[in-house]
Amino acid sequence: MERALKPTLDATWVLAANGYDPLREGNLEARFAISNGFLGIRGSRATTRGARWVVPPRTYVAGLFDTPGAEGTTPGLIPAADWLRVRILLPGGPLVHHPGDVSSHGMTLDLRRGALFSEFGQLKSPDVGMRLRTARLVSLNERAVGLQLIHLEIEEGEVEVTLEASFEGLDLGLVPERLEQDLGVWRTFRSGKSLAMATAAFLQVDGHDLPPTPLGQLKCSWSWKSRPGQIVCFERSVAVVRSDAQGLDPGGRALNKIDVARQLGWRRVIEEHEAAWAS
Repeated sequence: MERALKPTLDATWVLAANGYDPLREGNLEARFAISNGFLGIRGSRATTRGARWVVPPRTYVAGLFDTPGAEGTTPGLIPAADWLRVRILLPGGPLVHHPGDVSSHGMTLDLRRGALFSEFGQLKSPDVGMRLRTARLVSLNERAVGLQLIHLEIEEGEVEVTLEASFEGLDLGLVPERLEQDLGVWRTFRSGKSLAMATAAFLQVDGHDLPPTPLGQLKCSWSWKSRPGQIVCFERSVAVVRSDAQGLDPGGRALNKIDVARQLGWRRVIEEHEAAWAS
């Protein structure tokens, strides 16, 4: 994971931004968006968002158009649910209440590897201190698949920590039809299209798998006791399938694709994506 979270060293291949400026966040989300031609995600924060964001970040799927108003209006691209949301919780509440609470924040768009990286300075509360790095990509080899990686290093403190992973914007622009623990199926209001998103997530503490606690629709958490020097690795993948045929449920196809991605493992997903990107 060390290599997976490290951007290309050649500065001519990367676009970087540092710090937090609320007036620039929307612009940065657009500039640091990534896409493979089918699946696109804006370059928004996933782990240090706090409670500032009223509207969840957008995931876009090619061809997912609908007519927002009365007949005769121009169809528009409808956003899908945000699948990258992560919160770190302590006994006293969230570790990050506001994105400005983070001592430093750097974001790097790696044009050579086709991925977005983030690195955060010390995330600190009276009980615990930690550093965090993230990576995300949408596969160019399997365009329905997206991947999120998080590397968390505990620097100080022994306290109960919970990492909560969830989807946001479940009814932002689509009508929910099925919302389960690892699968969501939606339809558009008027155009007759449907969308399925299947997900799989895993967390390791010092190399040992930790079982998740299901929390309902597309949401789960992991809890453990922190200690200095502890390394926590989180992996989440998503598979997105669109169907243009009315009455056809794409949920089964999404589950099949996420199962294939899970069997390959995140290392192989990254390797195949980078090979396709390089060619």
